Amino acid sequence: MRLPDYDVAQGVAIIAFTAVPGTAMSAALAAGIGAQLDRAIADPEVGAAVLVGQGRVFSTGAGATGPEAETVLDAVARLAAEIEAAPKPVVAALNGAAAGPGLELALACHGRTAARGVALSFPQIALGLPPGAGATQRLPRLVGAEAALRMLSGGRAVRAEAAPAGLIDAVAEGDPAVDAAALARRLAAAPAVPTSARREGLADPRGFMAACAAARRAPGPIPAARALPDCVEAALLLPFAAGLEMERAHWRDCRATPEAQALIHLTRAEAEAALPPPGAAAAEVARLGIVGATPRGAAWAIAALEAGIETVLVATDAPGLAQVTERILAAFDRAVEAGRLDRAAADLRLSRLVPAERFEALEPVDLALLALSDDLTLQREGMGALGLLTRPEAVLATTAALSDLDALAAASGRPGAVVAMHTPERAGRLCEVAATADTDPSALATALSLTSRVGMTAVAAGAAPGLILGPLREAGLQAVEAMLLQGVPPDRLDAALVAWGLDEGPCRALDVEGLDRRQAQRRALGAARGRATVLDVLVEAGRVGRRAGGFYTPEGAVSDEAVALVAALAEMSGVAERRISEPGIVRRWTAALANAGARAVEAGTAPRPGAVDVCAHAGLGFPRWRGGPMVAADLRGLLRVQNDLRRYAEEGEVFAPAPLFAELIKNGQHFGDL
Repeated sequence: MRLPDYDVAQGVAIIAFTAVPGTAMSAALAAGIGAQLDRAIADPEVGAAVLVGQGRVFSTGAGATGPEAETVLDAVARLAAEIEAAPKPVVAALNGAAAGPGLELALACHGRTAARGVALSFPQIALGLPPGAGATQRLPRLVGAEAALRMLSGGRAVRAEAAPAGLIDAVAEGDPAVDAAALARRLAAAPAVPTSARREGLADPRGFMAACAAARRAPGPIPAARALPDCVEAALLLPFAAGLEMERAHWRDCRATPEAQALIHLTRAEAEAALPPPGAAAAEVARLGIVGATPRGAAWAIAALEAGIETVLVATDAPGLAQVTERILAAFDRAVEAGRLDRAAADLRLSRLVPAERFEALEPVDLALLALSDDLTLQREGMGALGLLTRPEAVLATTAALSDLDALAAASGRPGAVVAMHTPERAGRLCEVAATADTDPSALATALSLTSRVGMTAVAAGAAPGLILGPLREAGLQAVEAMLLQGVPPDRLDAALVAWGLDEGPCRALDVEGLDRRQAQRRALGAARGRATVLDVLVEAGRVGRRAGGFYTPEGAVSDEAVALVAALAEMSGVAERRISEPGIVRRWTAALANAGARAVEAGTAPRPGAVDVCAHAGLGFPRWRGGPMVAADLRGLLRVQNDLRRYAEEGEVFAPAPLFAELIKNGQHFGDL
């Protein structure tokens, strides 16, 4: 183990460490810091110590989540106790982002300085966990219950200069280690007070208890969120050591919950989904070219400009170019009005936008993106132009998911450079990145890197109609149609899935999207051929959603006409009405998605089951704390899900079990094992 660097300046030991891998705190790092701290305590020439990170971070990450997780927490907790018991003051200099166990360690120090703009956070809640190394006991002692619960339950970062009073002792304009050393010398002149003995945040017991009670009234679906008020309250009511024991007990209990397992899985899956091919190096995209005066083109331009990337926006239609440019300007105006950006920062980003009416403006770009309609002829013409007019090194991409990617690659004349970067409508910031057999791995790596850089959720997918999300959406729709035909009213179906965790019921979402648009998409995918569907009947009757009304009236009530049309279709098709419970609604919808995901894994469209879960969460609104259909199937048990599918098989072909279920069950495996 390489020990942190150790230096002494004017009676203060500077212990500089590097948190690796991934800047996360580890048991080895905590032990190394502890060894150097022992050295400082034993040195008669040293009166105080400063802990500082090397590089641009102090220590980030929510902490270990594997079998070694509690070992890491134990190591951090031991080091925190050693710091509090030290006869010499220890000050943390937060030179860069501090999060999770790293920030918990800083809380144990006798003081904290931070560089301006440094992000501070406790992201453990995003993994379904409370902190486990003392944050729920030390943070309230410094800042009070209300501010502590806001940081702990929100998981969002706060800047050092906006941190709750009591958390940071000094915000430095330059190197925070300089201010930390000065603070350490001042603290050395008087007996050091450990955080465990601080009382500033406990000065108003009535207000403290009221804040904990308020947090209990809005607990949310995650057990960890319900545990936090109890842990924070313990900081006021219990001895410090007992509070620490209570925090760790809650951490263990929460870690065993399905919600934490799902959240940990999805977080890992998101990281894996954006991984480039082994050995492939991504090129830097300094200039992005976008072709198309479309909403997708505008969305990509806004994301690229926000990331500081020079963006060439090409549209041969002058009015269309003016319209999409105005859309981009309006987006930044709204960001300024909302306080997310100041005017100078917005203007700097917009200065990187280069509107153009000729393809020749794309010559210097590093990646050119076709943001046109999914019409294959138009896509071929556009890709051919990109192949002729961009640099030989440029990556060529399309936002379309329904086109023949091999045909586009051939039309470009540079098949090794072509990828798909599909951003589905009404799918948040999901981007499915697909390649053909001829695509150079570096082109795929570049596309994945750019997607992550602009803040989108990147998922590598195999080239197939609809990629991963398209078949998932179709499976969910077919499950919904099957239940509607059996007499489940749209509002009851929506209510069951919203109560389970969806933000919006699928029938209402279809109305917002437009039933005619979804019908066109499913036909382009070749789905639901040879039979009349619920969508067909409603669209033919003029119930196309949006202002015309679909499953619901424009005023929001269930449409009697839609219910009657569905009932007539059920009678014509010979579908028997049956009573389906709320849990049955959820099981059918989730089983259909898991089944479609299994088929995507079998076909290689999804490189791993986790990619399906990422698409389901980012593209369908599958609740994050439920992880995704594949991990949900694992947690329920694949045999149970397969049995569900077999029971529902007579209700529709979407429920015919994929062979992968039987194969995994036979081998005693889960989707997670793949």
